[in-house]
Amino acid sequence: MSNKTSQELEKASSNINSTVDRLEVLFDKLYSDTFSMMKDTVTDMRNHVWRTTDEDTSLEKSELENSFDALKKELNARIENLIADQGSTSDRLEGFAEQVESLISETIDRSAKEQVDRSWDEKERQVLAAITEHGELTEDGIRRATGINEGEIPHIVFTLGREKKLEWEGGPTMFSSETKFRLGKDA
Repeated sequence: MSNKTSQELEKASSNINSTVDRLEVLFDKLYSDTFSMMKDTVTDMRNHVWRTTDEDTSLEKSELENSFDALKKELNARIENLIADQGSTSDRLEGFAEQVESLISETIDRSAKEQVDRSWDEKERQVLAAITEHGELTEDGIRRATGINEGEIPHIVFTLGREKKLEWEGGPTMFSSETKFRLGKDA
């Protein structure tokens, strides 16, 4: 009887080992399929968000387009790094969406700030260029020459005055609507 029990135990053990092997193969396949599907989904999402068109054939891109292209490349690279960092543990998948959301939010905020800074610098350059081209200008003359909103002109003028890029009577602390602005010594 002990011989028979021993054989049955061996057979049961063999069946268990076989079942475990099949489960391991199945788990490995499901695991790799899950990551493959996740990678495909992220790629599809990225392609949907950063849709490219063949209509973009102009040779010269604006500064804003170049900025967005650089932002797209940076986000794509950082998302790829996040995917690679996930490694082989499924526990990390739960935080992946939060990491991507945080990454995108942080990158867009930084890019928007850089764009605003560039925009402000461009307005300062426009004021200096208008005065260079037209000579002395009043606040209204600057607005007409540049198209800059009249609410922004005083801030730009005072900034350029502190930097000694603009000069005027009473400057750089005050001016009136009749004040004529001219290039400063550091312009």
